[in-house]
Amino acid sequence: MFGIQNYPQFILAIIVFQLIPGAGTLAIVNVSARSIRCGMGAVVGTLVGDAVCMVGAMLGLTVVMQSHPSFF
Repeated sequence: MFGIQNYPQFILAIIVFQLIPGAGTLAIVNVSARSIRCGMGAVVGTLVGDAVCMVGAMLGLTVVMQSHPSFF
């Protein structure tokens, strides 16, 4: 396993990547421009989608998807 050669630059890179908005954030901002109600719907949808992905990861569905790609 490789070690971190330059720890301060690594931490700086992590901070920069955390500050860049992702696709979910951009979608929420775009929908929120219409109304607060639409924006809250986008937030709830994003949270539910994230929760489904996390539960799937905890249950090991990645292994099932890789071993049987025709199911998906």
